[in-house]
Amino acid sequence: MITKNDIVLTAYEELSISGITSSPSPEDIRMAVKRLDMMVLAWQNSGLCLSYVRSEGFNNIDPNQDSGLNDVNAHAVSLNLAKH
Repeated sequence: MITKNDIVLTAYEELSISGITSSPSPEDIRMAVKRLDMMVLAWQNSGLCLSYVRSEGFNNIDPNQDSGLNDVNAHAVSLNLAKH
């Protein structure tokens, strides 16, 4: 299971924000999951269908929720999130 937190931390690692320089705060992670949800929703509205499981709402974001993505898609999503 790849959680939304896993995707966010991979995006932060891509930007060299996690680990070496600093650790993202819980609020940073929550905001990144919100951005992740919006990014994937925009893709879905454009016809790109992924098995991503969106949060129930912006007030109910759980970084430990299963993303629904496989390894390959999760990596591509995390790279796009880092650039978003």
